[in-house]
Amino acid sequence: MGYGRLNGIPKEVPYLDILRAVGESQFLRTRPLGIPSDDAQQATLLAITAERNRSGWDEMSTRMWANNLIRATRANIWRGYGKMFKQSVDNLVRGHGYRVSGTNSAGIGAAMRSGPLGIIYSLNLDSLRVATIESSLVTHRDVRAVAIAYANTWLVYAFLNDFSYFLARLSKLFGCEQQ
Repeated sequence: MGYGRLNGIPKEVPYLDILRAVGESQFLRTRPLGIPSDDAQQATLLAITAERNRSGWDEMSTRMWANNLIRATRANIWRGYGKMFKQSVDNLVRGHGYRVSGTNSAGIGAAMRSGPLGIIYSLNLDSLRVATIESSLVTHRDVRAVAIAYANTWLVYAFLNDFSYFLARLSKLFGCEQQ
């Protein structure tokens, strides 16, 4: 979706002309400040889904997440999403199960959107684990993508629950213990 199709956003962004003029073409795809990425949009939608299922993530939550992805895609709201994400949503539309709709991608999309789960389920590690894994599998079948998403949500969870303990464990893990 071009920026000009968004309400209130000018069709031309002045600093892009500056970048063209000085030959900084690698920055021409820069998103204007204040316009969220598709990952931020998906994180917001995932947070809304999780908030509606705050007591715990279950099969109904996964169904709601998948249906929300389909509705948002049909409404053409995503900005700059990739072909693997599109393929996953297409798989959902064709009736593939939630755990097999994801593509064999080790991309970082699931990790990019999963952070809010660490906040919403900060008092329930089991629900955090289930929510992260189940929501990730909808778009990513590769275990590496699911693992990095869980690492991300667990870090948020750890920071919110016992920061000093978390830092001590990391320090020990990396051999940085204070004497």
